[in-house]
Amino acid sequence: MGKERLKDPMHPTQKPVKVLSHIVKLASNPDDLVFDPFMGVGSTGVAALNLGREFLGFEIDESYFKAADKRLKSVHPKLFDQQKPRKLHEVKLG
Repeated sequence: MGKERLKDPMHPTQKPVKVLSHIVKLASNPDDLVFDPFMGVGSTGVAALNLGREFLGFEIDESYFKAADKRLKSVHPKLFDQQKPRKLHEVKLG
């Protein structure tokens, strides 16, 4: 997986963004909503946002969620601009 693989935390099933980008491109159109119910460290979100899609992801593991949040903010810093609607929301379960 090389340089793009997150090491901390290391998710056991992290996929390359390049592979996920190909899948997202085949399965959706620009401005579509891509939903990942098991977001892990956010690779699908990175692919979706890079391709001009909306993204909604869920992750039950707090350490993976925090890693995905940090990753998505670093790749798309304007995602959390207070002047725009937010595209990533944290929902606490249980």
